[in-house]
Amino acid sequence: MRQSFLKLTAGMLLALPGLVHGQDVPAEQPFPGGGLKEQISVRVNKVNELTKKVPAGKNIVLFLDGQEMTNIFGTLREQPGPSGVGVLRFVLDRDSANRDAWKRFLTRPTLEPRVVTLSVGVQGGEAIPTEWNNFKLKVVHLDWMVGWAVAFIVFGFLFVWKARTT
Repeated sequence: MRQSFLKLTAGMLLALPGLVHGQDVPAEQPFPGGGLKEQISVRVNKVNELTKKVPAGKNIVLFLDGQEMTNIFGTLREQPGPSGVGVLRFVLDRDSANRDAWKRFLTRPTLEPRVVTLSVGVQGGEAIPTEWNNFKLKVVHLDWMVGWAVAFIVFGFLFVWKARTT
C-alpha cells in the first residue's frame, strides 16, 4: 500500500484542554496523497501526550478539510523517538457509518485528485492545526479505470465475434 506522511502540531487541540503545546514540525510528504482502501501514515508531534489525553471510549480519528471521518481510527504504527514524533496509521475506508462524511469528497469525480487539508483529532472534537493542506485524495483510480475499459473492449469484441460466427 502507498503511504503518505505528515507531521502535525499536537499542542493546539482545542477540544482537549491541558495538552502540552508542541512546536511546529514541517510536513514531510514522500507520498503526497492516497485514495480509498489505501493506508496513510501521519506523523504527530508529542503523540504520547495526545494519546494520554484522549477520554475513555474515544479514539484519534482522521479529519479531511476539518470534517471528522467517522470510523477511521488511528493506530500507533511507530513509537515516538526522542523528539516525541510518533506515527499513526489510518486506512481510508468507506462504510455505512461514514458514508455521509465521504459524500462531500466523492461526488463529481474527476481524473485529477482532490486537494484537501489532512489532520487528526479526537473523536467528537476538533482537528489539530496542520501544515499539510495539499493532501491529494484520489477519487478515481486511473489504472483501474483503464483496466476495466480494456476488459470491456475485449469482451465487446469477443461478444461481437461470437455473435457473427454462430
